[in-house]
Amino acid sequence: MAATALTAFLPFVTSGTIFAPRRVDKGLGSNNAIVSVMDYDIAVGQGAKVVEGAANIAKESKNSSLVASIVEKEKALEELLKADKAMETIGKVTRFTMNHINPLIGATETIKVMYADNKEEAALTGGMAFGGMLAGETAAKNFLGLSKTNYKNGKYEITPREALYKKLPFYSEQSEKAVKDLCETTTFFGKHIFKHAPKIVKGGLFAGASIGSFALGDKAGQLIYDKGFKKEEEQAEIVNMTSDINAAETKKQTYIEAA
Repeated sequence: MAATALTAFLPFVTSGTIFAPRRVDKGLGSNNAIVSVMDYDIAVGQGAKVVEGAANIAKESKNSSLVASIVEKEKALEELLKADKAMETIGKVTRFTMNHINPLIGATETIKVMYADNKEEAALTGGMAFGGMLAGETAAKNFLGLSKTNYKNGKYEITPREALYKKLPFYSEQSEKAVKDLCETTTFFGKHIFKHAPKIVKGGLFAGASIGSFALGDKAGQLIYDKGFKKEEEQAEIVNMTSDINAAETKKQTYIEAA
């Protein structure tokens, strides 16, 4: 059971430690107060998922005193949320955010479009960036075989996912086992610090796929806009300028004839 929780949560704990600071940075860099608040809310949700994932891993460890400490703190937090209405509301908002990270990111992109000077450009680049991110994350989860974690009735349901990389023609189960054994047996100053390296690497790769596909979608949207919509706008500007020039010439000719 411990291995199941470790396999399910550690990659997302790793990726969450990358996502949350980046989201805070986006909030700090935004000129729109609404977008900033939404970015901070998403960052809190991502950070909370990291803490909760780490707690789920720790609760299934062999260290009974650590498990008891975590359970005790969770009960104390639960009592605090029940006793204070404001805290209860914050808890509900945080839980909602944790369970709806991607929809909230999509909503943030929509707000950006609403306040953008060039709405066509913002809609195209933002839409393709968000779509690219969703596609990249889905592909990464399937390729890496990251477990599905579904929060329901106060606890997580873990569903294993088959890794597509194992279907590659050059994949070797023996080689993968050898790497895992190497990581588990290698020590650094007497500590097995590389024991969970494969799962941490998967989390890093997932974060990279998400960030990279978002950036790629944004670039693709910008390219499409520059090749299509921008040219139409430039042509429309040329037509307007030509019309203005013709109108000015007509006025000038009329003035000369009248004189």
